[in-house]
Amino acid sequence: MRTSWCERRLLKTRIMKDNQLRGLLLHKLYEHRKESQDMSSLLSPADFSFPMTEMEIIRIGSQLEEHGLAKCLNSMGNIWRITAYGVVVVERGGIGSPIEVKITNTNISHSVGVVVGNNNSQDIRASFTEILSAIDKAPASSEEKLAAKNLFGQFLKHPLVTSIAGGATQALLKTILPDHK
Repeated sequence: MRTSWCERRLLKTRIMKDNQLRGLLLHKLYEHRKESQDMSSLLSPADFSFPMTEMEIIRIGSQLEEHGLAKCLNSMGNIWRITAYGVVVVERGGIGSPIEVKITNTNISHSVGVVVGNNNSQDIRASFTEILSAIDKAPASSEEKLAAKNLFGQFLKHPLVTSIAGGATQALLKTILPDHK
């Protein structure tokens, strides 16, 4: 059985809150929704890579059902179906749920040198810093270098660029244009 990054992380802590269990159960239903014609899933503790009892599946599933995210299809409480609303909540990473659901998705495949987390903004910042360094080393006059830096600063201020690169641009702008707020 494949273990997700989130499940491995939770296994290390050994303490799982209901919001984490709701997220994992809902995500499991989301993954299994295409495996049967009626989108139902027969869930057992063996489906999870962390200790989860049948009673916990029923308890957590009932919480999801109370809020319209899942539906129990039998009286034993082991066959569940994710609702359309539950699919939307998973696809939005838990946003819009009427009950707290902690969903963590990390899917990286066929990639080399991928950094997940704050290091991505550091890579962007390093690339921008390399551009500034190249401008400084270019065989051009001081006025041309200043003009190039101002154009680069305008590029970094553009709303589309700031939405993509995020906070990395703001910190760099303070370096390029000290008056930038």
